[in-house]
Amino acid sequence: IGGHGAVMMGALLIHGMRPGPLLFEKHPDFFWAVTASMYLGNVMLLILNLPFVGV
Repeated sequence: IGGHGAVMMGALLIHGMRPGPLLFEKHPDFFWAVTASMYLGNVMLLILNLPFVGV
């Protein structure tokens, strides 16, 4: 695990969630919120960086 994974696991434990495969079954709303935020962040970065591409 790297530092990022350790921070994420610590945050999950602080909020009472155990990291692992059962996280998807017990807290699907959290899983989908994290997944959606990653997609949204990628789209925002794409929009912000397209003007800087020298095509």
